[in-house]
Amino acid sequence: QSISHPVTAAKAFTTAMSHFASETRSENWLRELRAKEQYMIMKESKLALAEPNAKLTVREEQFLGGWVNHIWDFGGYPLKLAGEKAYENWKKVNPIKAIERAGVGYMNTLRVERFLQGEIMLQEQGKTIRNNKEDYQNMADVINTLTGRGSIGALEGSSKVWSSIFFSPRNWASTIKTATPYALYHFGKMTTKNETGKTTVSVAQKMAVRDFMTFVGATGAIVALAAVALNDDDDDKTGVEFDPTSSDFMKIKLGNTRVDPWGGKIQQIILLSRIMTQSMKKADGKTYTLGQGSTSTSGELLAKMATNKLAPSASILNKYLFAEQKKVNGKYVKYIPFEGEFEATDQLANNLYPIYWDSIKETYKEQPAVLASFLSALAFMGMGVNTYAKEEKKKK
Repeated sequence: QSISHPVTAAKAFTTAMSHFASETRSENWLRELRAKEQYMIMKESKLALAEPNAKLTVREEQFLGGWVNHIWDFGGYPLKLAGEKAYENWKKVNPIKAIERAGVGYMNTLRVERFLQGEIMLQEQGKTIRNNKEDYQNMADVINTLTGRGSIGALEGSSKVWSSIFFSPRNWASTIKTATPYALYHFGKMTTKNETGKTTVSVAQKMAVRDFMTFVGATGAIVALAAVALNDDDDDKTGVEFDPTSSDFMKIKLGNTRVDPWGGKIQQIILLSRIMTQSMKKADGKTYTLGQGSTSTSGELLAKMATNKLAPSASILNKYLFAEQKKVNGKYVKYIPFEGEFEATDQLANNLYPIYWDSIKETYKEQPAVLASFLSALAFMGMGVNTYAKEEKKKK
């Protein structure tokens, strides 16, 4: 949505910065939204709006800061000796809450602005929430899906359970609905009927196709330009991979850093490509048959995709249960392949702050300051930026 509607994205970013700076502004913005006539139409259409009293909704935005917020509040508890106001001021300057407010403000603005644009298109066809409720709900569904808040269908009733197991199940649902063949069915069923009763293309379908194709076209152009600049030089540490069975497919490779401008959607395409071709390209540049030697089977790839989507607490439990026993310095310890020794305290500590922070720290270690600053900005806006440890460091 940000790429397809840059003007709306700029407005959303301004709102985000305003919410970041002040909790009061965030509350006032939501109060003003609720006072608008369209607010009830948005709610009836099931537009995904994150609100402070909707704990599940807030949890599924960019950060899970629950425990951090409690720790921050506890750290300022001595200020109560100076008065309740001092303690409340301490709680208000919580940086995690500020980032959370900014993220929620950005997404809410993006969804509201796009909904209002779609409402105008429906009204031009003489459709209102009263005489064509399904069309409004389909439009809201498209906006939710293209902003990472896809419906989980029959599982909505147990959404709290699923969000405890998986990290943002609605975001995963959105990815499946846009980056797999299921998209053809999901958006294909959103047809409508015109005044003569004939089935025709709906506003929801027009919005979905236009926005998604703009995103694919713009993002594809960025990747293509990077390939033109990097693939023809003699440096094999930079470039763009075009083999869909490689984990680097359509990502921009800059040494140990991988830039994924597809917002995590490319992983689904890589998984499907590997299963369909029964092969995968590894880091050594060679292609292997699935299940051959140490290469994963189709089932193992599916299981890995699922475990990668686990919520922090479920992920720690999964690692503990499946950790191997390995002899280190004469004694056996729990060991996680590719990660090292399992330490519960380290695992907990790593989940007390946004994943984004780790990406920034590693990027600044590996890249020049100017490039690292640029990549950090992209990462904040949702683009995948990952820096991997050097091989000699792994061996050590």
